Amino acid sequence: MPEKPLIDEYPHWVDETVPSGPGILNIHIFGPYRNDYQNILKEMAEYLRDNGYPGAKICTEIPNHDRPDDMSQPEFNWWESVFCMRNADAALFVFLESRDARLGDAPAQGLNSSAFAELAYWTHFFAPEKVGTHVIFEGEMSNKGSLIEGLIDLTDATQINVDPNDLESIKEHALTTCVNWVQ
Repeated sequence: MPEKPLIDEYPHWVDETVPSGPGILNIHIFGPYRNDYQNILKEMAEYLRDNGYPGAKICTEIPNHDRPDDMSQPEFNWWESVFCMRNADAALFVFLESRDARLGDAPAQGLNSSAFAELAYWTHFFAPEKVGTHVIFEGEMSNKGSLIEGLIDLTDATQINVDPNDLESIKEHALTTCVNWVQ
């Protein structure tokens, strides 16, 4: 097991906790945030909340912090993501295919790169202490390549491939996974 990074290496607010009630499973959802992709993730979180999982959230739904003046936006985004991971009891990672209708005017390049980085960090530092990890690949996104496979150990994670544009199936698989986590 790799050694965890010291908390002193984080900005002070990364160690804060997100309040939750007794018996609430904080299920945090990670995936691409560009244009309609964020709406897909929000819809997924809302579906889980509507079906008995009030702790289901995407990172932008969790209390965010003000970016320090001495921190770049990409660095700040990363630490907000780590904050989200630290406060999750379980994580859903969603890798969605690039579609012009979803992207709008946003670039397709690197669409899922943040989610792959988050998954690598999660499996390396957080997953062993958490309730579970579930990975959903849309269409061809499961062809992640040997570099990603070498970085990310999904042995203890559940994963599934869904047909392209089958967003209802993505939500249903996420809900089934949540039910399995609490049983």
